[in-house]
Formats: sequence, structure tokens, C-alpha cells
Amino acid sequence: MAKTAVIVEDSKIAALAIKRALENLEYNVVSIVENGEEAVAKCRELSPDLITMDLNMPKMNGIDATQQLLSSNAALNILVITERQLTDQERAQLNGVLEIVMKPVTEEKIRLALENARI
Repeated sequence: MAKTAVIVEDSKIAALAIKRALENLEYNVVSIVENGEEAVAKCRELSPDLITMDLNMPKMNGIDATQQLLSSNAALNILVITERQLTDQERAQLNGVLEIVMKPVTEEKIRLALENARI
């Protein structure tokens, strides 16, 4: 049975690239959401095996969404995907995530991040 994934990404182009990569890595993408508020609700509802989290989104950013999710379940597998270098403070706020992947996203980057995280 395929592992499940939720994609949190407000860019439709990036979301499609992530979806394609995850499906090639044998993940079943069960939901794509566009902001942090939707992410928290959907991930709590679905309990996916993997969450990919963009950081710059409307309503609630990815750092706040990640902190909310990890505070209720520290065992969640969250892969952060971003287009900018993070500050030390932002990295500290993301303590507990699997890896941080820089955009543009490729299947190879995701595969390597998952291998490094051993999931």
C-alpha cells in the first residue's frame, strides 16, 4: 500500500511538480492545500505519512502551520520546501522537520531528502 502525502503549496505549478515527484516515489497524494490554516485542518483530519510544507503562503505561513502540527504530533514527517535561504531563527522554529528542500523542486531533491531522513 502506498504511503500518503499532503502537499501544502500556494503555487499551482510548484504543487504539480511536487505531486508528480511524490507519485513517482510511490506516494499517494491525498490532498493539496494552499495555506497554513487549511494545512493544519487537513493534516489533522487525514494523518498523512508525509507533509510537504511551503513557507510563504497566505492566511498562515508554513512556519506557524508546522509548529502547530508538530506541537500536537511530534512524530509527523514534514518536508519543508522553500525558495529562499532561512535565517537561523527560522531554522530553529522549524526544529523537528525532516529536511528543508530548496525550490525548484525535483524528484531527485525530494528522494534525497527522504533518504537522508530515512523514511
